[in-house]
Amino acid sequence: MSSVGGLVEDEDKDLTLELGKLQGRWQRHEEARVGAGGEGPEGEPSAPGRSAGESVARTRQIFDEGETFRILAKELLDIKRAQAYSMTLLVDAIDDNIYRWCVNMAGFDPSSSLAEDIQELSKLYCDSSVQIHMTFKRGLHPFYPPQVEVIRPRFKMPLAWAVASHPMFHLSNWDPWLSPLDAILQIKDFLEKHARVDLGSPLNAPTEQAYSNAERQLARLEALSELPPRCISFPQYRALYESRGVVVDRNHLDALTEPEAKKMKAKPNGKEYWAAGTGYGHGSTEAETWDAKANELAQKAHDAEIEKLLSDLGRSLATELGCVTAAGDSAVVAMLSGGSSSGSQIGDGLGKLRTLVAALEGSCLLPFLHRELGCASFTDMCGRAEYHLSIMKVIDKLCHPSAAHLLHTTKVSDSTNATTILEALQLLQGSAVDYEQMIDRGRKAQDIEAERRRNIGLPAMSAATLPAGSCTLQKNVTAEKEERLGLQLSESILSTVGILTSQMVGGMDGSPEEPRSRRPSTSSSCGVEGYIDAMRGMQLDFVEDLEAHNSFGPDSVRELAYPKERMVRLSRELSGLRSLLPCTASSSVFVRVDEQKLNLWQALITGPEDTPYSGGCFLFDLYFPTGYPSAPPKVTLKTTGGGTVRFNPNLYKCGKVCLSLLGTWSGSAGERWDAEVSSAFQVLVSIQSLILVPEPYFNEPGYEVTMHTENGKQASRAYSQEIREHTIHRAMIDYLKKPPKSFEQVVVTHFRLRRDNILAACKKWIAEAEEVRCTAHASRLRGLAEELTRLLRDL
Repeated sequence: MSSVGGLVEDEDKDLTLELGKLQGRWQRHEEARVGAGGEGPEGEPSAPGRSAGESVARTRQIFDEGETFRILAKELLDIKRAQAYSMTLLVDAIDDNIYRWCVNMAGFDPSSSLAEDIQELSKLYCDSSVQIHMTFKRGLHPFYPPQVEVIRPRFKMPLAWAVASHPMFHLSNWDPWLSPLDAILQIKDFLEKHARVDLGSPLNAPTEQAYSNAERQLARLEALSELPPRCISFPQYRALYESRGVVVDRNHLDALTEPEAKKMKAKPNGKEYWAAGTGYGHGSTEAETWDAKANELAQKAHDAEIEKLLSDLGRSLATELGCVTAAGDSAVVAMLSGGSSSGSQIGDGLGKLRTLVAALEGSCLLPFLHRELGCASFTDMCGRAEYHLSIMKVIDKLCHPSAAHLLHTTKVSDSTNATTILEALQLLQGSAVDYEQMIDRGRKAQDIEAERRRNIGLPAMSAATLPAGSCTLQKNVTAEKEERLGLQLSESILSTVGILTSQMVGGMDGSPEEPRSRRPSTSSSCGVEGYIDAMRGMQLDFVEDLEAHNSFGPDSVRELAYPKERMVRLSRELSGLRSLLPCTASSSVFVRVDEQKLNLWQALITGPEDTPYSGGCFLFDLYFPTGYPSAPPKVTLKTTGGGTVRFNPNLYKCGKVCLSLLGTWSGSAGERWDAEVSSAFQVLVSIQSLILVPEPYFNEPGYEVTMHTENGKQASRAYSQEIREHTIHRAMIDYLKKPPKSFEQVVVTHFRLRRDNILAACKKWIAEAEEVRCTAHASRLRGLAEELTRLLRDL
């Protein structure tokens, strides 16, 4: 017995020595990484900011990086001690990187289907284990879930995706006290219950890669985007995904962020009286609000992670989709669409291509592309140009003849606007063209400005004349990069639409059917859709000599520079403005831009229904100073009855517009102008929705406290009565008699198509005045309505 005990002791010593050597190798690898002065490619954030999820994990983090390393090392050593006496679980650090683990699982329940499949696999290829990789986020473990990917064997679709995107590894569900071993065992249990090996696939051969790089990247995309794959439309796959249960101790997780929650400040009485950013007594300096900068950093970090993944996916698709191009495009498409192929061909290039195309079609890639293209305007896309260029590069690779049908034929969404990827791209086509035109206009404006400077003896503002390291030079370099990326994005969209459209034409008899468009109605009873059809095409236009009748014309003339940064930013904003501007029968926004000076605009906003401004036309001048976008635009109201009418506590007789976004009211950080995220579009929509409101009286500072009192209601009613009179007089009658030069067609068409609704609103206002026995007000309204009726009938 003593000899046996001594043998065990010797084995323990050997194990201890071996584990000590391993730990030393892991430590040296970590020290080498730190000594290199940079972060490795695996296991750590790749952007200056952190994604929203990483930011949450950081608030929970109580360990430094050194402690995180020691925790992982201890956990792996504990597993290796346990596995020394068992072959059912083998775990190693990949290339001595403690943040990347290779896990081999065996010893599945003999009664399970997976165990039977593994036994058959062992007979075929002498392989009797399941291998996964786990990657832990450096600096965030254990408060950020690991990345998990299945390496082999090849399972039947979509098991590998279901593991990679398992809800257990969503940050919202992740339990930081769940050890890696317990996570591995839960994965093993899930596999044991649901996994079936694809025994017919030659990709399970030892010489093959069970999952191509593209397939593994699709699995990671599903985990990052949290979008389900398209294949769950099949009942058996839907059941697989629905079986991925996870027990969450919500009180436990909430407690981790409790210190952060306590920092949030409640608003007094928990009440809000008016729209933020419009009043004076709003208490905006007291409450915690949306942090635009933090949100921007989180967005950039998230973009960077997906951007890198998409870049890798694009390279993989270029290799894997191009693996049989020598056979000829038409031959490939014919064979993929049902041509015969022998069993021996399944493992060759064509078989792999067919497998990849099926994976692409069943994955979350198409819904992801559709979501990213559909949820952002071209203006927003230019603001994240590198991210969206990575998306377009993936789409470009999918234009391969074997996969192009996924873009132009496969229905991805039930949206009435765009059901396919091609249709989503076509919706961006106009904005892409607009961007190129705006850049061209801006360049011409710069040339005109340079000529003007030469004529008055001033030096040209160019990179050659600016001092090295100057702020202006750096801004110009940044603006030129933005311009270049924006042009690449627009060209990519336009060329891709062209390629896909030509492929569709080539695959059909005759030309594609032209989309049907309705002729704009000119009837005064055309209805909501008729109004929108008629007005949408007039929302954005360029006019000559706007400078002459814009309040800020003199400011524009006095400019001594035409900054590149401003020109590129305005080009970006204008390119997407046509698709962003609201156009409804209730209220719409129209914009005119100076033909030669993109920094001078006029905007006309029609008053929203059910407000004292209903149906009226309100004209604004906009000017973008040389400091734009660092400084907000300047805005003034021109509809003031010659400086006699104050339409709102936020709209002065002198034309001043009081809005925190413009810097004319000190709102909270999330409401003030931010050069990175704020835009002219936001200014216009803020005026439309936050100022032209149903009860403007309560925008006055301090009046909000009377909102729910009888005195407050009476005062508000009296104030709105006065505004109604001014609306009919100044925002309807005056403009019917003399429409603004830049909006003459807009004004005439608006009043002709909304005539019946406007007169009905006037009739309602008169009835309400009579009901509360305001006879003088009712009399004035009747007189104004009679004049308005005559003018409307003459249209």
